[in-house]
Amino acid sequence: MKARLLSYYVVPALLALNALLVTVNWDLRPERAVVWSAALILLTCMSAAWLMALRPSGGEPARRHAESVSRNVALAGTLVAGSLCLTLATGLGAVVDPDVARRAMMLVLGLVLMVIGNGLPKKLTPLAALRCDAAQTQAFHRLAGWTWVLAGLALAIAWAVLPADVAKPLSMVPLAAVLVVIVGHAVRVRLPAA
Repeated sequence: MKARLLSYYVVPALLALNALLVTVNWDLRPERAVVWSAALILLTCMSAAWLMALRPSGGEPARRHAESVSRNVALAGTLVAGSLCLTLATGLGAVVDPDVARRAMMLVLGLVLMVIGNGLPKKLTPLAALRCDAAQTQAFHRLAGWTWVLAGLALAIAWAVLPADVAKPLSMVPLAAVLVVIVGHAVRVRLPAA
């Protein structure tokens, strides 16, 4: 029932809300037509992914896949709606400092990265189904999860306490570090022992 509620009511409502917010923002600030067009393309891609996942194909794996896509589209739709609401509030003068909208979205992004990192070791393929060293694979999953959690925390803290001109370049450091650590560890695991 919970998955059906998300798939059939929440996701379409979020997509419709986002389309409405893009339209209102476009009307308010037509000079940013490229941004609004990109937002509409993103919403179209999200809608297509969601509709393709809902097509009846069969079996438990297809149902779990559809639920996963619905959750991810709902999360992305919520983030886009938050960003569009803050942009609209700034355009209407309700938010005086446009930097507040960017800070809020970056804080939310940091929290989302923390949630994703926390769930990463729990959501991946069960170790019994893999043809590899289970302990090494689990260690890699945990490393990846903790790395994303710490990067999200660093991103959120940077945007919460630092000036925007300092937070912007510094917020790329934890994200780049995540990629270096995870790719480096994956390469190290794949290399033959010396």
